[in-house]
Amino acid sequence: MSDEDLLPKNFTKERNLWTIFIQARRIPANKFNVLSTALFFGASIATVWLSSRSSADTTQIVRDGAVLGFNTSLVVLGFLVAGFTIFATISNPNMLIRMGGTRHPDSGLSWLKHTFFLLIRVFIYYISFLVFCFIIIFFGSQGGLLSTLLRFTPNSDYVKFCIVNIAFVILVSWQYFLLVQLKSFIFNIYHSVVASLRWKAEGYDEKQEPSENVNKRDGAT
Repeated sequence: MSDEDLLPKNFTKERNLWTIFIQARRIPANKFNVLSTALFFGASIATVWLSSRSSADTTQIVRDGAVLGFNTSLVVLGFLVAGFTIFATISNPNMLIRMGGTRHPDSGLSWLKHTFFLLIRVFIYYISFLVFCFIIIFFGSQGGLLSTLLRFTPNSDYVKFCIVNIAFVILVSWQYFLLVQLKSFIFNIYHSVVASLRWKAEGYDEKQEPSENVNKRDGAT
């Protein structure tokens, strides 16, 4: 990484959410989030494998789950925006500028982008899930495009069985993943706020010296 990445002009380098998401992939994921989601994913597959539900019952569960997931995620996303707004409002600008000039040892990004990308990445996860739920609601409804296409598909019953069970596993696993991401988002907001307070309490505004300890996180991502 070049030192030019820490220059002020690079604060506005990213032009869209996709660019931020690509950069945020360099931030190590929280091990608990990854492992627990993998276990939940495995449990979802086992549920489908051992279940005696018919395709019609699973289809209804997926449709209802998509509606519930869409509505719930939309509400949670509003609270996330409010939390991020509060964080951005009360954060000390001098501290953020210092963070922008200090490289994070794990991701190689500046501390500023490392912290902000952690938060924005959760927004991207929720938006992606909303799109997934919307596709199920719009195309997977009774008489929708997917149902129409399945009528002209050989072995349509088997194809439908596969599609609805795959959708079920993705839907419930993704919902759990969002729950653990919400847990990390709350902690990161809290830690960012108290870091700003610590910066002020230790007098770094007057000293104009960076504090390595202020920017350290405890590993929640």
